[in-house]
Amino acid sequence: MDLIYLTDSGGQQAYWDLIPIFTFDTSATLFVHRLCEKLDEHPRNDLYQRGEQLILEALALKLGREVLSKEEAIHVSDSLGFPEGELDAALTFFDKLNIFLYKKTILPEVIFTNAQVPLDKLSKLVEKQYHLRAAMADPTKAADHAITGDWQKFRDNGILTLDFLEDFKNHYVEGIFTARDFLVLLEKSLVVSRLSRTEYFFPAILNMTTEAKISECLETCRRTKIAALVVEFPTGWAPPGVYCCSVCHLQSHSGWEVVKNRRIKPQSKASTAPQTHLDQKEG
Repeated sequence: MDLIYLTDSGGQQAYWDLIPIFTFDTSATLFVHRLCEKLDEHPRNDLYQRGEQLILEALALKLGREVLSKEEAIHVSDSLGFPEGELDAALTFFDKLNIFLYKKTILPEVIFTNAQVPLDKLSKLVEKQYHLRAAMADPTKAADHAITGDWQKFRDNGILTLDFLEDFKNHYVEGIFTARDFLVLLEKSLVVSRLSRTEYFFPAILNMTTEAKISECLETCRRTKIAALVVEFPTGWAPPGVYCCSVCHLQSHSGWEVVKNRRIKPQSKASTAPQTHLDQKEG
């Protein structure tokens, strides 16, 4: 069998035409393994990593979901004879390229073959928040205003609970990726912060406030001698994600709590933020 390879303008041999041979056919895969033995280290690693990507994507397609367990990935990788360690190397590599999402230190047993999956779930939360606020602002939909419990906390204060997130079932896989796993991913990524045993704060979901309200908060801080935390950017705008991550970091690591009535307590230190305040817990 002749091997035909391409050479790009940089002079590097490209073996990508061989990639489709990585299938669940072990005899075909054996040929590729023998080929890899003849290659230098760099193209060999590239080929193995690309092969791992394809077999995991094929497995996800076969199972009809974009979330795999590490155990499932190890099983198919081992069954096709991939060298030990190649799976982890491939997962790390494609995570950096945002092709897969694999956070070994956060969810070591969960592999997203589509890095968009967690973002899709976040988009559903944002979409639901938009519709809840639109209904509240529309006098013809008065019945929609009567929400209580977790839904009201979510709409008014950006509060999430495990039970609330379980209602957003898209992409969950029993025993592999659950609402609790999603919360762990969000918390470790500084998208949400824990308020209590059952509640999490999602600051990015809050409405933006006005400069006038910020000035009012700063004046209150001045009168009550509360140290306000104000961050200004020379460009006039905050880089995406900075506000959310900063609030989650403060709340998670400095013992701050959300004051739901959005009033600054004179006896405690506070950090002003759009539509909410973080007051430091006593002790």
